[in-house]
Amino acid sequence: MQVDLQSQGYTAAVAQRGAELISLRDPQSEEYLWSGDANYWSGRAPILFPVIGRMKGGGYTHKGVRYEMPLHGVVRKKDWQLLSQSEDTVCYVTRADDATRVHYPFDFELRVTFTLNGPKLSIDYEVLNHGADQMLFSLGSHPAFALPLEDGEGLDSWSVEFSEAETLDCQVLDGGLIGDSPMPKFLDNSRTVQLSDTLFNDDALIFQGIKSQRLDIVHATRGKRISLHTGGAPDLGIWSKPGAPYVCLEPWYGHDDP
Repeated sequence: MQVDLQSQGYTAAVAQRGAELISLRDPQSEEYLWSGDANYWSGRAPILFPVIGRMKGGGYTHKGVRYEMPLHGVVRKKDWQLLSQSEDTVCYVTRADDATRVHYPFDFELRVTFTLNGPKLSIDYEVLNHGADQMLFSLGSHPAFALPLEDGEGLDSWSVEFSEAETLDCQVLDGGLIGDSPMPKFLDNSRTVQLSDTLFNDDALIFQGIKSQRLDIVHATRGKRISLHTGGAPDLGIWSKPGAPYVCLEPWYGHDDP
């Protein structure tokens, strides 16, 4: 099941499973979201909650009880409940249940609202704690944007442009966790991450403490394709499967364990 949104000729589609954005098209029907081709990666824009990436040892201990935590948390493969919808807006909700409490013992409610306003799609998150205990969580988006590669063209024709000049180390994953040897000053008073077909051979690029609140995907000759606004998220992942025609821009409140 999915809900289709439309506004000023633009369309979007959101699946009930995971409340995952699965399509974003302009009035000419050009698709801006990754297709979910399982030969590379079947995801399109999963929601990450209550963890980003992996936890050290595969889980954690809370109040003396050990909990195993799946990659990226417990909501991206759930069937969410449709709370409301209109022509240009849909709100999905998911809540704690017996299946999530096996991994995460908190009485949470997570609402996600998608609003399409012409060429702008807004995604708003609301996290509610219905329990008595302090609820610990991370939250992140994982949208994959299609890159229309022409014949003979690779990812090196594309770049990711930050709205602010950044000086940032790039965290390097080691066994799925943040390793202890970051690439220092991967960005050195720079706004540009140049993509390439080998850039993601060692997994995602992870940045902490970013200033920029907008990221643009830019082609070397055709210019800007799409912009993502981070909502002020302090952490960021940039990722693609090597050889795949997409790039993920992932604003996070949180990151993988070290």
